[in-house]
Amino acid sequence: MRVIKTIILGLLIVVSFVSCDCIVHRSGRVYDSETKLPIKDVKVHIVNADEIDEYTDSLGYFDVSKLSGGFYCNGDMTLSFDKEGYNTIVKFIESPSDSIIYLTPDKNKKTIELKPWNCKNRNCADECDFLSDYIQYGNIKIDTTKLWDFEYYKSFILKSFPKEYFDKDNFVFYTTVENIKDYGKCYIREFRFFHHYGADQERVYVMLNSSKDEVYVFYFERIVIEKDSTIKLFFNTRGKVSQRDINYSPKDKSFVLDCNSIK
Repeated sequence: MRVIKTIILGLLIVVSFVSCDCIVHRSGRVYDSETKLPIKDVKVHIVNADEIDEYTDSLGYFDVSKLSGGFYCNGDMTLSFDKEGYNTIVKFIESPSDSIIYLTPDKNKKTIELKPWNCKNRNCADECDFLSDYIQYGNIKIDTTKLWDFEYYKSFILKSFPKEYFDKDNFVFYTTVENIKDYGKCYIREFRFFHHYGADQERVYVMLNSSKDEVYVFYFERIVIEKDSTIKLFFNTRGKVSQRDINYSPKDKSFVLDCNSIK
């Protein structure tokens, strides 16, 4: 995604040199007005512009640019900030320096919050940190009437990753039901994205446990659930596939990485 943005920005610079246009730039950070913590994946839209929407990173940081026409180059920029669970705001930003934006939680909206997977096994801390980028976890009230609804599962993917992370044209294989030892009955939907950016993984799995009101989102080349309930994670790095196993730990109340399984 960064490569694509760099190419686009480069083209904008070239155009600006051969015309009277210029590039208007704004950046800043978005925080929760109550907790004062940064908010990830806030959609930042340039109002009345055709530029692709950007999303804040894990530190709440955003960076947007647009091509402004006219001999005197109008540097005005109005941005909208939108995320489920918060009130959308529209703000006119004059200065190109970093801006601080606060979003107020919308008490009338149901927030789907997916947090990084919390690995309890620190014997292989580096691997646990690595997996946290590819496993998202959330504890919410699951709508049991939508356990077979394609769009319901897809909503969790969009909460875990920016919409531009995958091509919107995707193919869903199937929904399965698995009974995972010590964890319970899970509904799993497998998505395959034919065009994906930033990594070699092409599948996303959404696993819902309605009895615990928990959801896991796995972004891997593929996952396999064995008869003993071990979840095998296969990760693709430039055509070379590696494997890691996780099992549910009743003691830790979470899935734990088996350090000996890394290969």
